[in-house]
Amino acid sequence: MCSDTDDMRSVGARASSRWAWGRALRIRLCRMACIAGLVFSAPALAQDDAPPGMKRYFMVFLIGAPGRGPMPDALFEQHMAYIRRMVGEHVYKLAGPLTDRDRIAGIIILSAPSIEAARGIVAADPSVRAGVFSVEVHPALLPSLEGLTL
Repeated sequence: MCSDTDDMRSVGARASSRWAWGRALRIRLCRMACIAGLVFSAPALAQDDAPPGMKRYFMVFLIGAPGRGPMPDALFEQHMAYIRRMVGEHVYKLAGPLTDRDRIAGIIILSAPSIEAARGIVAADPSVRAGVFSVEVHPALLPSLEGLTL
C-alpha cells in the first residue's frame, strides 16, 4: 500500500519541473487514494447520513489517451490555473498527477452538491475541454478534508 517511502524519488529525478509538485503533496495524495479505496464500496449516502467525521466527496480520475505525449505548455498552464482556482475556492480538496504514465493521469477529490455538479466542474478544466483527458467521477465517503491545506 502507500507509505512515506512511496515518494516517487526515482520518478521525481526524471520528471520535468512542471510535475515536481513536492513530496508532501504526493504523500497526502497517495494516502487519500488508499483511504478512498477502502470506502468506495460504501453504499450511496446522503451527506446527512454520513457517519461522524466523514463527508461525501467525489473522486475524479483524469484518464489520458494511450501513448499520450506531454501536454502543450500553454494548455498545461491553463490546466494548472484552473486547478489553483478550484483549490482557492475550496472546491478541490486534493489534486495531483499520477507519475506512472499509465491510463489514469491524475486524481482529484472535490466537494460538490451532486455528481452532476462534480462532472460539470471537471468538464470545465481546459485540458478536459481540449480532449487531452476524459474523466471518471465516483462518489466517495471519506474522512472530512475541511482542515486540509495544500
